[in-house]
Amino acid sequence: MAEQQSTDEQQSKERLGASGWRRRNAVVNLMEIVVGDRIVIAEDAVGEVVDNPRDGSWVIVRYLACPEDESKVGQEEPVFAEDVVGMAE
Repeated sequence: MAEQQSTDEQQSKERLGASGWRRRNAVVNLMEIVVGDRIVIAEDAVGEVVDNPRDGSWVIVRYLACPEDESKVGQEEPVFAEDVVGMAE
């Protein structure tokens, strides 16, 4: 059973350049995201959208949580579409 789960996990991951392996839960259409929405970003970070240029490629977020780098919390930065894992609950 554990061997099957491991195989399933490997098949559900995709390679995204330098950002390494990560699981894609759903495709998020950045054109539909509005200011105030909370999104999950690569490495399990969570950000609040503070601007959306509506180009479908980028959103500007303020980090609310970032386990990989706590110094990012409170900072704003652009996030590329492929780094958006899904909507935060």
